[in-house]
Amino acid sequence: MSSIPKMDPIDQWDLNDLQVSIDGSISRSVSSTVQVTSDFPTAIVVTFPLYDLIDQQAEQLDELRKQLERERNLKFEEASKECDNVDAITSKAMSIKEAGAAKLQELDNKAEEIVKQVHSFCSSADLCMLVSV
Repeated sequence: MSSIPKMDPIDQWDLNDLQVSIDGSISRSVSSTVQVTSDFPTAIVVTFPLYDLIDQQAEQLDELRKQLERERNLKFEEASKECDNVDAITSKAMSIKEAGAAKLQELDNKAEEIVKQVHSFCSSADLCMLVSV
């Protein structure tokens, strides 16, 4: 009924011994595989939160960098406005100073003209003697 040929007991013993050693190594490799796989999920569980933490820190640093860039841009805009304001005030002050200098020169010229006219009038009318007495 069975198609397996019959073997000598020695051959069968060798085969059983071989099977035992194969079973032993299979069971050892199965148990070591179970140990590795039991350690592996732990390693994954330990590793994933570490990667999550690193990702969260990277995202936080990226947000901080963006916030600092926004603050830098705002400060730059404020400083630019202040510089423009200072430039406008300086320009206005220079304009007023130049206008004042021009007005002063005009008044000085007028004063000299008045002095010349007074000298001219005095020399022609001899009124200078009366004024000087």
